[in-house]
Amino acid sequence: MTNILDIEGLVLKIEDRTLFHDLSLHLPKRGLTALMGPAATGKSSLLTWICCGDAFPLSGLAKNAVYDDAPLDVSNRPSLVGQFAASTGVETLDLIEALFRDVAPSLLCIDEPTANLSKGEARDVMRCLADVAEYHSVLMVSHNQAQVADYADSVVLVAGAELQEHTPTSVFFTSPSSEAGHQFVGTGGVSVVRPDTPQWLLAPEQRVTPDHINVDVEVATSDDAPLWVMSDRLGLFFVEGDGLAEGNIATLKDNGVTAVVALDQDTPPDLAGLTDAGIVPVWVPLPDGQRSAASDHLPLCLECQRLLDDGETVVVLGTGDNQNAACVLASQLVYSGLSAEKAADMAAKMLGKQPLDLQNEQVIWELETHLDLAREGIAAPLRRRGRRHGRERGVARGSIATFRANGEMQAP
Repeated sequence: MTNILDIEGLVLKIEDRTLFHDLSLHLPKRGLTALMGPAATGKSSLLTWICCGDAFPLSGLAKNAVYDDAPLDVSNRPSLVGQFAASTGVETLDLIEALFRDVAPSLLCIDEPTANLSKGEARDVMRCLADVAEYHSVLMVSHNQAQVADYADSVVLVAGAELQEHTPTSVFFTSPSSEAGHQFVGTGGVSVVRPDTPQWLLAPEQRVTPDHINVDVEVATSDDAPLWVMSDRLGLFFVEGDGLAEGNIATLKDNGVTAVVALDQDTPPDLAGLTDAGIVPVWVPLPDGQRSAASDHLPLCLECQRLLDDGETVVVLGTGDNQNAACVLASQLVYSGLSAEKAADMAAKMLGKQPLDLQNEQVIWELETHLDLAREGIAAPLRRRGRRHGRERGVARGSIATFRANGEMQAP
């Protein structure tokens, strides 16, 4: 074999945290390989597993693992010099000398051998490792790019629970083969997401857009056709004036719409016409032309999701400037896993590049924060709209009503 170590499909964990997922690593029989990556990536744990195997809380399972032409197991493993095995350069050199005098491993794994050493001591240790690597294989964890550039033969970069690249050193520092490599050489960090990281813990730009959401949504117009934002299941239906005409209801039926969310009206619009057509109206009463609040949107998101789960095709009725309707759709997208930032961008597209006003945009961000905290088990009450009158007509503020074909109001 040409390699001293071949690992295929390694899944390495510390308790419930996945350090590496489907990792493959191949090391030559000679040469100094630098294992690099952002802090807390799992580099030291990888060396520990290679040299020592499972040791609670560390556990790993590989599809295939071969060391020195035999299966990697308890009796056939490389030697490890841990990060805190020595405190001076002389002690580190003595450890390396003793290993090759007594064991002579085909692969030496060594973790941060020059950490906290003076420049002179670090130089002596690196020269020693380079000499060893002429006849043996060395795998060294290091964050020192200058030392790696001067002494290593190749670089293995790990980030986001995966191997990003394994590249000759001269190539890695001049033209990395991965985007992660470019980031690491430039900043020492990598913005790669671990596969088991919950979406709500990620920055907006790192959150994955669900496949069923149409981020390339167009401008909403009164062209008698719904503007779909979620796989022909959720969309915006823009109408002129304050309500639905008979022709609008026919268009909804032709497009398979089975539920309509209506806002900004004291009474449900065309209730009889919708129910006669077999379309379920969901009414969100906002008296006096007020804007909705995050406390309105959470129960509405739950109701819309229930309708979608029941196989309904839902549109939000847009009238006037469409701000409230676009905000409702954006909230539903946030509830479905889209970041508030991307949802606000989609709302701006629907409004013809006109951004959501400050109040509506705040609703989306507040809803996202509430949902993120709830997923962490933290209760965060949502603010409600302020009352402008002591009593309200019809359904109380912050509530919604779903009307079935028999005209009876049902709570969501």
